[in-house]
Amino acid sequence: MKLLDTNIFVYARGRAGPYKDACAQIIRSVDGAPEAYGIDVEVLQEIMDVYTRRGERAFMARLVGEVLATFPEPFPITRREIEEAAGVIGGYRRLTPRDAIHAAVVMTYDLEGIVSADKSFDQVAGITRFDPRAMVP
Repeated sequence: MKLLDTNIFVYARGRAGPYKDACAQIIRSVDGAPEAYGIDVEVLQEIMDVYTRRGERAFMARLVGEVLATFPEPFPITRREIEEAAGVIGGYRRLTPRDAIHAAVVMTYDLEGIVSADKSFDQVAGITRFDPRAMVP
């Protein structure tokens, strides 16, 4: 299973750009292979944060509902993930706390990696980043 980063959902629903089509295609493919992808609760928090800051609360609520309908059991963030994230972030200056949490989820749940446009995951030992554009034909 691969973890989907928040940017997959944001790019899929956003304006035209280099990742929009690939991210939208990945989201559509989840229906055909629900066991292939997962999210963590931090993805939901980030979606809420992004769209609330943009003043798009109604859209945020709809999107969170859609994501939860597709992923009804997101990976929780427990003490184990926070401790792992704290250890990870200390070694990587460009890694944000949120990204460190995603990396910790990949590590603690022994996932294949993370699907993300964010290249900061490339620097983290033990994490495989799947670029959305490389995943779709």
